[in-house]
Amino acid sequence: MFKFTIIIQFLLILFINISYSSEIIYKISQHEADELSKFYNSAGGEDWSNNYNWSSNVSTTLTQISTPYNMVLYGVVFRKGEIISEDENAIIFYATAINMTITEEGINGIIPNLNLPNLDQLNLSRNQLNGELPIFNLPNLEKMLLGENNLSGEIPNFNLPKLKILWLGENNLSGEIPDLKLPELERLWLDENQLNGELPKLNLPKLKELSIIYNQLNGVIPNFNLPELEYLALSFNKLIGEIPDFDLPKLERMYLNNNELSGNVPEFNNMTNLKVLRLDSNKFTFKALEVNLGKYDYYQYKDQDTTLPITQNGNKIKVTVDGSANTYTWFLDENEVSSGISNSYRPSKTGIYHCEVTNSLLPDLTLSSSTINVLTVGIATEDQDRFLNYLYTLPPYPQPASSGNVKIPIYWRLSNPVSPSNIKIYNTMGVEIIQENKITIGESTSINGEIIWDVSGVDAGIYFLEIRHGTSTRIVKIMLE
Repeated sequence: MFKFTIIIQFLLILFINISYSSEIIYKISQHEADELSKFYNSAGGEDWSNNYNWSSNVSTTLTQISTPYNMVLYGVVFRKGEIISEDENAIIFYATAINMTITEEGINGIIPNLNLPNLDQLNLSRNQLNGELPIFNLPNLEKMLLGENNLSGEIPNFNLPKLKILWLGENNLSGEIPDLKLPELERLWLDENQLNGELPKLNLPKLKELSIIYNQLNGVIPNFNLPELEYLALSFNKLIGEIPDFDLPKLERMYLNNNELSGNVPEFNNMTNLKVLRLDSNKFTFKALEVNLGKYDYYQYKDQDTTLPITQNGNKIKVTVDGSANTYTWFLDENEVSSGISNSYRPSKTGIYHCEVTNSLLPDLTLSSSTINVLTVGIATEDQDRFLNYLYTLPPYPQPASSGNVKIPIYWRLSNPVSPSNIKIYNTMGVEIIQENKITIGESTSINGEIIWDVSGVDAGIYFLEIRHGTSTRIVKIMLE
């Protein structure tokens, strides 16, 4: 009896469903129909690869027999609202657009200033949209995904109180980033644009991800007050100065590589959740990088674009760099001449020197100095000079010279006359000027004569003749006009 009752109930329900065949109709407002038509016309809808049921005049009545979530307007999702009317032929529901997702369809027009009051997602990414970004009147929008287009101009200061996700990456946006007032924003992606200027401090209390890599940002990094931030990426910009000692308690990954940051690196003691830190391709030195060793799952510090200063004091040259475990390797014309723990070196030959510094605590990282042209070496005291090869020069003439020969009176010891092979010529940049067969020695007596330099064809400027004679070296400045 019980089974029979169930069968009767099932057949009754089936009969009712079969007999009730009213059409279901979803009706949108004239305002929304006009907004959708405006978008279609502005964004070149006729050329979309899929524009099913779109037209220059979107109908206010959209028919579907089952559900509004795949209604007959490609890319738009509607939400069913209250019943407007009902009879034996049709049930008419109110519907409103809540999601517009049209991606990879070759849209190549511009985005109009849409006014769709219930839209919560706008995804037009991976198209060819151009023009500037409108401010939008979308009070319920939570996601705006417009990345991988050709959008240009500046980023507006959107009035989107419910926005949680904003992706504008891989466009042609320029100008400075506005101080966005988006209280619900959780993710902000602005990668691969042409944004410049300084970073605003950003007052975004719920922001979890901030990525602005591959832009042209300059200036210093502000000390962000972003208590929920978990991911920070500012790589491949032109940021300068020191890194702030952030108070970002939830930060897990920080990417600051490929900038021009320098100075001290904080120990980030307030960021106990930090697991990944990239500081490579900046201008840090060893001591700045040592403070964060062994703290993170991934710490990338090499390489650095640091150029160490090099100075000369008397017979010594010296580099200035900090670090607790440094090794200094000196090079003359790219050939290694010394290596050790001393940051100074006494050259025994003239030429172009530089130093490369390594640190045993930071493997595979080498910092290089600028170059220095050492023009004098082995300067002797007056008493020692009596026993060395004597060398003395008088001022050159004519000065300045414009053509012909420049002559330098010179005196030497009887046992060792000067030859052209003892003479080198450098410009003001320290680069040797090769003048083969242009230098001759005219002897007057066995201990003196003239160095003769044929300056024909030599560019105007200041030059330095380096004259070596045993352990003595003299530098003569010559002006050509």
